[in-house]
Amino acid sequence: MGRLQSTVGLVTGTNIQGTVDQLIALSGQPRDRLKASVDQLGKQQVGIAELTASVIGVQLAGRQLSNVDVFQSRKATSSEADALSVKASSSAATGGYAVRTVQLAATHSARSQRTFDSATAAIGVAGKLEIAPGGFLEQTTSLSELNQGRGVQPGSIRITDRSGKTTDVDLSQARTIDDVLETINSASGVRVRATADSDRISLQDLSGETVSNLRVEDIGLGETAIDLGLYGINVASNQAQGADLNPPSAAAARLTSLSSLGIKLGVGSDLVAKLQDNTALSINFNPTAGGTSPATVGELLDFINDKGAGRLNASLSPEADRIVFQDLTSGAGTFSLADGGGAAVASALRVDGVTSGGTATSRSLVKPLRGTSLEDLGGGRGLGPLTNLNLQTRSGATAIIDLSGAKTIQQVADTINASGLEISAKLDDSGTGLRLRDLSGGTTTNFKISSSDSTASTLGIEFDRADTIVDGRSLNRQFVDRATTVASLNQGRGLGTGSFTITDSAGVKSAVNLGVTSAQTVGELIDGINALSVNVEARINERGDGIQLIDRAGGSGKLAVVDVGAAGSAKLLGIAGEATTQTIGGQSVSAIVGGELDSFSYAATDTLESIVTRINETSRFATASIVKDDFGQSRLQLSSKRNGEVGRLSIDSTSPDFSFITTARGQDAQITIATSGGSERFLSSADGVFADEATGLSLTLKQLAESSVQVNVDKNPEAVTKAAQSLVDQYNKMSDKLKSLTFFNAATQEVGLLFGTSEALRISTGYGKTFSGAIQGAGSIKSFSAVGIRLDDQGKLTLDVAKLTAALDNNPDAVTEFFTKADTGAAARLSKLADQIAGPNTSLLINRTETLGLQMQRGNERIDVLNKRLENERNRLLKSYYASEAAIAKLQSNQSALSQIQSYSSFTSSSSSS
Repeated sequence: MGRLQSTVGLVTGTNIQGTVDQLIALSGQPRDRLKASVDQLGKQQVGIAELTASVIGVQLAGRQLSNVDVFQSRKATSSEADALSVKASSSAATGGYAVRTVQLAATHSARSQRTFDSATAAIGVAGKLEIAPGGFLEQTTSLSELNQGRGVQPGSIRITDRSGKTTDVDLSQARTIDDVLETINSASGVRVRATADSDRISLQDLSGETVSNLRVEDIGLGETAIDLGLYGINVASNQAQGADLNPPSAAAARLTSLSSLGIKLGVGSDLVAKLQDNTALSINFNPTAGGTSPATVGELLDFINDKGAGRLNASLSPEADRIVFQDLTSGAGTFSLADGGGAAVASALRVDGVTSGGTATSRSLVKPLRGTSLEDLGGGRGLGPLTNLNLQTRSGATAIIDLSGAKTIQQVADTINASGLEISAKLDDSGTGLRLRDLSGGTTTNFKISSSDSTASTLGIEFDRADTIVDGRSLNRQFVDRATTVASLNQGRGLGTGSFTITDSAGVKSAVNLGVTSAQTVGELIDGINALSVNVEARINERGDGIQLIDRAGGSGKLAVVDVGAAGSAKLLGIAGEATTQTIGGQSVSAIVGGELDSFSYAATDTLESIVTRINETSRFATASIVKDDFGQSRLQLSSKRNGEVGRLSIDSTSPDFSFITTARGQDAQITIATSGGSERFLSSADGVFADEATGLSLTLKQLAESSVQVNVDKNPEAVTKAAQSLVDQYNKMSDKLKSLTFFNAATQEVGLLFGTSEALRISTGYGKTFSGAIQGAGSIKSFSAVGIRLDDQGKLTLDVAKLTAALDNNPDAVTEFFTKADTGAAARLSKLADQIAGPNTSLLINRTETLGLQMQRGNERIDVLNKRLENERNRLLKSYYASEAAIAKLQSNQSALSQIQSYSSFTSSSSSS
């Protein structure tokens, strides 16, 4: 057990601890003086850091004035900011623009036509709900594409109907053939109906009179009617056809761009032909050594005929509207054409596959003016030849119409409407099929649509019921082919960069990693899958909306596709899962049919709530909800996951008792913008925000304005004055900081941390010379004071905004050069000075900071040494004092013993005497 020691001497009563502390305090005075010095160095270091930050603040403010964009800044104003807000980039030219707000953006939504008393009660009907982001049959031609790209002159035309009434139709705002037809058909004053077929506009007089000819004229010197093929119509007939707007011409056909036909070249063999002599011909349209790839139909024909000389020939049809491929060999083999190398040549031209005989004829090279070509339906295979359609209304009236000449689905509808029966034909609500309605009001018989062959069923309108509405099935317009980009799938969201595995029925497994694959198109993705080790065939599905996988392994297992990770790329392709037995190409196969289609089966026992849950858990394209009307009745609401035109949905239900009606069609916002005297340009945006590179404007459409919105773009000197004021403010903050660090109070003899230091003097001198001295090499302006920036008698910067603004007005280029000129401009000089003072390397303040740090380190090291010495001294003194106490205690003990001995001796002597 250790010995206890008191801080006070037990013998002498001396305060040992206090005495030692006093002695150590006296010995520690040099240490304390050194510590105070180190503390002072630390405060100086903090002051240097604060001053460094202030200098950097001045540098950053100065750099704003080195940006040319600040001096080219523009200010844009809108005459109706509530409808259209606008911002201008530095590239925007000053001037005025007239902006017409045409259309607001909308998110596609649809609701069930039938209402339900409760969202939790059984719906009582069974069927299937299909949601797709494509396959729409509406198609119209832009006026800019007409007349070999010359377009249509904006203007007005004059129409006279057969009653003699005349009206002027303003077509200056029309952009498409549909716009032209709608404007004519909604014109007041005449009764004329305009339609368009594959190549021309037709007019039908509805007045029922014969007073005048049906006439069309241009107004004034305009050529709008000429460009629309309507000029010169002057007939004593109720029907008139305009001129062919797509006249067949071999020269024009040869100039048709391959991209407009969906043709995409790949890597390696782009077109593979198997010939009748049992040989194969592969043509690579991307020559690696010299030459150029074909870009037009004419160049494609020449390339094929050069590479296939004597074996394969390609030419235009007599009508110059198709390409005819001719196998020049002979033999027992079968002639066929196919895509190769990720290209889309044969498939885009619809000549891929086995042909009949030695000839293959492409689809039409001419895009119809309005409506979808029948060749694009049926998943891209076309609907085949149509014949007669038998119509019967519920009143018993009948008609037989001839559809053999129809080339588009719109022509089919127009022919039905012209049958003379009280039947209305148009596209259905989903835009993917036909909708016919019996308007006769009769009840004596069924509404019947039939044909002696497959025409009625092919069109999806075969019908024989007491109802008055025929909602035809989807006609499967192809909207995904080999040339479709992967990025455009999934409503433009693409497939991500995920991975998925494919296992064939024999158990062989391979993986597809979209993060590393170079596939940019669906065709390249298909070729990549077909190149895997699995025995699986990938190709475009029969609906024409995606890909399908067919198992060719013949194993005992099942073809399966499984996503790896959370990206869900296979699910987005619609191919995640196991194969089922499918009928493809007339054969029963084990396959997974993917595509851009969400399909949900519903049973009579389902409720709205259960359907909503199922859709929201798995749908790629829509969200579901339940809405109630004013009477408390429930409906199923479907809304697209994307805004704008790209988010438009086709929603079909196989049960007419659970059909849907569109409440908002997915559409892009549209505006037009024009300069004074300039032509008007149309802009589209999915979200209503327009970034127009041509004008340098960013516009946000909030609501439609009744008239044109005037947008003005002016110079924005405020951007420069704001940047200059920022420089002034930052400099004055630095000046205040410098004064607080260098002050001297004569009364109290107090001084700032950096009083008298060379660093403070050099900072003050450096900035003083820069702001007060001449600036050479920065153009015609030689000083800050010339642009309104100067030092006052207190050493503070001031800004004369009026002087700076005047300089910008009078000579903006000189002001810009003064501030922004590289190396010698004012901003560059300020930045260079700041680097010298507070730059990251060997600048003035950084060096001072490092020196202070080194001094503090050395001081602290010396303090540590002194502390150890003082501690040793303390221990020595304590030991000495405690030793003295022990010695004194011992002496006292000895003295006590001696005293006792003396007492004993005295006692003994006294006893002896007695």
